[in-house]
Amino acid sequence: MHMNNIGPVPPAMLNISDAGRLEKYGLLPLFKRRLKKIVVVDGSLILNDKAYAKSILKSMKLAREILRCGFVGYDGRDVMEEIKKKFVDPPAGQQPRSYRFKVKYYQHQDGSVDDVQVGSGEVLLLTPRHPQKGVAFPPNLDPTWKQYEKDTGEKLEKNLWGPGPVLEEDEVDRLTFCCCSCCHSNSKIARWLSAKMCLRFPGNTTANQFFTPDMFSAYHREGYRACVEAGADKFLGEFAAINMNSQ
Repeated sequence: MHMNNIGPVPPAMLNISDAGRLEKYGLLPLFKRRLKKIVVVDGSLILNDKAYAKSILKSMKLAREILRCGFVGYDGRDVMEEIKKKFVDPPAGQQPRSYRFKVKYYQHQDGSVDDVQVGSGEVLLLTPRHPQKGVAFPPNLDPTWKQYEKDTGEKLEKNLWGPGPVLEEDEVDRLTFCCCSCCHSNSKIARWLSAKMCLRFPGNTTANQFFTPDMFSAYHREGYRACVEAGADKFLGEFAAINMNSQ
């Protein structure tokens, strides 16, 4: 309710939040720990292509102001410009599902004018794309579940998860409305109405608590595809997982 209270006495009405209004990804405490590898999965509401980097840029701005972090792209360019060029602005059919950048950790030293760099890390951002807009699946990778089944020892049912992580345009465009599978339709009118009322894949509102099994499956398949294309396993492979509860 945009109520601010400054002083020792709490107001009569409190606005309780999960901190998403401040910073959606919980990156600030991770940057505070100066981690070397961070994977961010963007499952937030993204209304249009230009809004893809809006939340991550806000997180970086706060990290600069509060924690003295610095951010650069892999080409050495300022991350603010590089993320727009490589992640936000590419045309349909060339939009990547991931973006990597570097973070530099700084600390103020007493008696010194300048901050001193005390560490560095890398951040991998993963995000869903519509099949028509995202980059094509790399031809050197297996588009089926064979690698997943080999890695996990779990066999996925094709009637529930499809033949693999690669979604077809018709598969997601038919995911109209919500609540139950009978709401899904291939009708152009239904698609238009659904987009106006409930948005569309991959921009369905996170406030919707009634994802159908087909919608649930589609987002999981797209997320797995993003991990495969980004090489998330190799990105994290050289570092052991950190138990945040023990830190």
